[in-house]
Amino acid sequence: MYVRVVTELLAVLLAATLIFLFGVPFVVGLLAGFQGVWQRFQYDAFRALKTPPGTAYLLSRGVVPFGLFWGLYTHRALSSTDASSWGLAVGCGVGSEAILRAKVYVKTDQQGADSYAGLFDLLKFYQDLCLEAAASWLARWRKALVSRSMNNGPAFPNVLGRVRQNLQGLNDPTLLARSFNDITQDLTRLETEYNTRLAALPQDNPGPAQQQLDDLNREFRIKLGYFVLVAVKQSRRSYRTVVEE
Repeated sequence: MYVRVVTELLAVLLAATLIFLFGVPFVVGLLAGFQGVWQRFQYDAFRALKTPPGTAYLLSRGVVPFGLFWGLYTHRALSSTDASSWGLAVGCGVGSEAILRAKVYVKTDQQGADSYAGLFDLLKFYQDLCLEAAASWLARWRKALVSRSMNNGPAFPNVLGRVRQNLQGLNDPTLLARSFNDITQDLTRLETEYNTRLAALPQDNPGPAQQQLDDLNREFRIKLGYFVLVAVKQSRRSYRTVVEE
């Protein structure tokens, strides 16, 4: 009985070791892929990764070093406890990224500019393709969020007053994309633009004038919603804190 228990424990330990071992190159690839996502989306990077294109891109970046290590590992028939296996795992993760990012000198043109080519051009094309698709998904998410909160509601000045009041609770540089003073100044400019448009509305026909006023309020509520979303680093929680009562 004890022999069986020990055998099962060793089998579990071996399986866990293999999982960690094969996870090393995969994680290195994921980190390299996340770097590109962060450079593109900054504070919205994690939300971009939740979109189907973002998830597919990140996983594919991890699969490349993982597949390379799998091939070398099975070819060498290494032991999972062999120190060289761990070195090979790290090397496959880092090495595959180095190969993907390497460029080779091709020629120098008549203006004296050097020309380079390599797998990085293909990687850059693939990355841009996936992240542009992820950006499209994020745009739909932003539109839905702002529309739900700003499509209907009170007049723009009332919403603006609520936003100014609620922003006081987010007067923290770590929560805002810009300084608090810059944000309040932009809100004042938006209010001035609204008042200018409001003064230009016709007053002779109450029916059409009311419809135009409703459309104007809706237009500026939507503008305010997008402005707040950018100002709070596109955080859904901070956005709701600012725009909701």
